[in-house]
Amino acid sequence: MATESDLLTIQDLHDSGWKEVVAQSEKKDCSHYHSLFLARFRHAEEYSNQKQKNVFRLLTDITSLFMRSDNRKEPYGPMAVMDGKRSAIIDDFSEEQLNILKEFIPEIDDPELRARISDVIWLRQRDYKVAEIAIDSYLESAIRLEDPDHWPYCFDRIERAFRLAASLGDSNGKYDKVVEHIENMLGKYDGNDPLYLSEKLMGLLCESKEGDPVKYSLLAEKLATNAEKADDWQRAQTHWLRKAEWDRIGKNEEARKSSLISAAETYVKLAEGSISGERKSYMVASSYLTKAIEAYRRIGGMKDRIDELHSILLTYEKESLKEFEVISSPPMDLSKAIEGARESVKGKSVIDSLFVFSHNFRIETVENLKKRIQDHIKIAPLSYMMSGVIVNEKGKVVGKKQGLLLADEDEQEIALRPHMFQEAKMGYWVDVQALIDPMRRQINVEHYITVNDLASIIVNNPFIPEHREYFFGKGLLAGLQGDFITAIHFLVPQFENSLRYLLEQQGVPTSGIDDDGIQEEYDLNKLLYLEDTKKLFGENLIFHLQGLLVEKEGANIRNRMAHGLMYPGDFHSPDCIYLWALILRLCCWPSMTKIIENHKEDREHSENQQNNENKEES
Repeated sequence: MATESDLLTIQDLHDSGWKEVVAQSEKKDCSHYHSLFLARFRHAEEYSNQKQKNVFRLLTDITSLFMRSDNRKEPYGPMAVMDGKRSAIIDDFSEEQLNILKEFIPEIDDPELRARISDVIWLRQRDYKVAEIAIDSYLESAIRLEDPDHWPYCFDRIERAFRLAASLGDSNGKYDKVVEHIENMLGKYDGNDPLYLSEKLMGLLCESKEGDPVKYSLLAEKLATNAEKADDWQRAQTHWLRKAEWDRIGKNEEARKSSLISAAETYVKLAEGSISGERKSYMVASSYLTKAIEAYRRIGGMKDRIDELHSILLTYEKESLKEFEVISSPPMDLSKAIEGARESVKGKSVIDSLFVFSHNFRIETVENLKKRIQDHIKIAPLSYMMSGVIVNEKGKVVGKKQGLLLADEDEQEIALRPHMFQEAKMGYWVDVQALIDPMRRQINVEHYITVNDLASIIVNNPFIPEHREYFFGKGLLAGLQGDFITAIHFLVPQFENSLRYLLEQQGVPTSGIDDDGIQEEYDLNKLLYLEDTKKLFGENLIFHLQGLLVEKEGANIRNRMAHGLMYPGDFHSPDCIYLWALILRLCCWPSMTKIIENHKEDREHSENQQNNENKEES
């Protein structure tokens, strides 16, 4: 039964004064409308005006929806997800509310609000007439929001109109109308777009194979050349890659190879820029050169250039070791570490902040974990005398811990591992609270990040196979935004595939044949224990990956997720957040994992040696 707070009439909408609220907005988009509607809702709540409260609560919720124009199935998600709570989603609106909003559409003279309401009704009720209204309204709103210096507002509306029109088919002429709108805009800017609007619009045409590939290949080349003249190598790379796509569609293989070579060279320019400015960083330069080498490897027939770049990379990697410093603090006081973590990424560009983030947390060494358990044994030997069990949240036994004091010398190493996995989990909690989460939140405060912003990390990455970049981008971005349910579901299967890919590159078999002659791919339960995998990642990193992903005495995320044993809250545990950060590190430093680990081991050995010398002197 509906309560008073649920009741809403079309007359309430007429009388609410919503037009005056929209008129006050400096920017004509739903995110700005949302703030104004929310203020009116709170005012109505304060003065117990139930009708106004009903209207502005509905308008607040519908304008809070976060547009994901590239997502065909779920183009709108919640604005915020945090600590198991979220803002409104499309399914939250009742049929009564949707019916009133449909009746309200003819009154809406603002194209942005009309597009949003029409689209929500289409998604829920599948009314084709309303969908057509949404398409026209999106294009009208895009024209009003058009600004090549702040292009996402305009592009998102065009992309949503494009995908909506494509889903309806071309019988009503809406699809042709959207394509014509795109081509007219490309002609209007004629390669003089200062940023990415033209490139993104061409992406829609490439996707649907609309437009003249020769014409738009030349246009992409003009955009790339203009970007190079401005020393904007990141933008130039994006345009060269778009040109290569047009060349592929036009079946001009020679031109495509030339475009890919130009794109690969932008990595070299980015590397050179990373060691020439005020914020000199050989770490970042090494990452860019790694991507240049991978880009040339994928082009093929470029051995001389690869060898030349590899020689430079070795020099950069040696210099980069001086930059690796991990934030730390006393275990009982995390405040200084938290502040240091925030400061480490503050004021940096998106990419620079992510590179810093990705190495600014600990990977505890196996030796340190062993030593810590041994120190615990000295303090509380009885706790380690008897065997114990590890239980899950349902009280089921999922692992065992053998008594260390009763284990003989040969069993000691095996008996230590469950205790070390549990000790490592405590470390993840500290790192997430003191380092990872503060850095992640600081980056989000300063930047509005999209998948496109991560292109520098995920494209031409030797850790990421071709055509898997999108999955990694979605997973990494979801983690940055605090949506670890999405992040882990995307990244764990892709990490498994990447591991097979890396091993196959080195000629290591990643599948076996069973008794029936059927060839099956190895999963992480086997891959993570191959000696070649240990050579790839090093002893320390492989220990943490084993514990996080497949060990019953550890977090066992891969197997628990695969069998549906994880609750929503489990994905926001320190284990999952730390795993996400580890995968980000592997994406940022795909060729330097062992170098970083060896550097830390050398540094720790040197520090221990110095401490011993000091003790002897005293």
